[in-house]
Amino acid sequence: MNPNFEQLRLGRQAGAITVEVALLLPVVMLVILAGVVLSDYQLASQRLHRATAAYADALANQPLPAGTRLWPRLSRDGDVAHTVFTGTLADPRDGEAPDGVGVRVSYLDTTADKPMATQLMQGECDAAPAALDDVAATLVTMDNVAKSELVRVEACLPYQPPLWLGWALPDELRSHFVAQRRAWRDGEAGGRR
Repeated sequence: MNPNFEQLRLGRQAGAITVEVALLLPVVMLVILAGVVLSDYQLASQRLHRATAAYADALANQPLPAGTRLWPRLSRDGDVAHTVFTGTLADPRDGEAPDGVGVRVSYLDTTADKPMATQLMQGECDAAPAALDDVAATLVTMDNVAKSELVRVEACLPYQPPLWLGWALPDELRSHFVAQRRAWRDGEAGGRR
C-alpha cells in the first residue's frame, strides 16, 4: 500500500470526525442545558408544593386559647404569615426570597350553626380568584368531616423560563393544599386528643 494514500485516508477520517463533533456538540449542549432548566423548574415546583402544604397545616393547626376561633387569628396575623411563607420559598443557592409570591387562604367553618366561608389574599396571582361560593362547595365536598374547620391555601410563584423554553414551561407555578383543623382539648393551648 502506498504510504501517502494511508496518510490521506487518516486525514479524511480526522476531518469527518471534526465535522461530526461540530454538528453534534451544539445539540448535546442544548439537551444538557434543557435538562438543567427542567431540573430547576422541578425543584422550584417541589419547593412551592411543600411550602404550601406546611403553610396550610401550620395555619389550620396552630394552638388557640379556649373559645377562640381560627379565622380572626388568620386575618389578624396574615401579613406575618405571608412573610414567613415567602421566606420558606427562598432559593437555597442564594437565600433570597422570591418576589411576587401570591397566597390565597380560604377558610370554611362548619362548627357553628351557620357555616362560614371567607378568603384572605396576600400578593397576586395571574388567575382570577375563585368565587367564595365555589371555594366553599369545593371544601365541603373534599372528604369533609362534619363540624370541622378547613383551611385551603393556594399559592403561586412567578417563574421565568429561558426564552427558548418559554413555549414548554408555564410563567407561573401553582399549588394548593387543604388542611383540616385537628381537635384540641378544651382549655388546653397545646394538648391534642
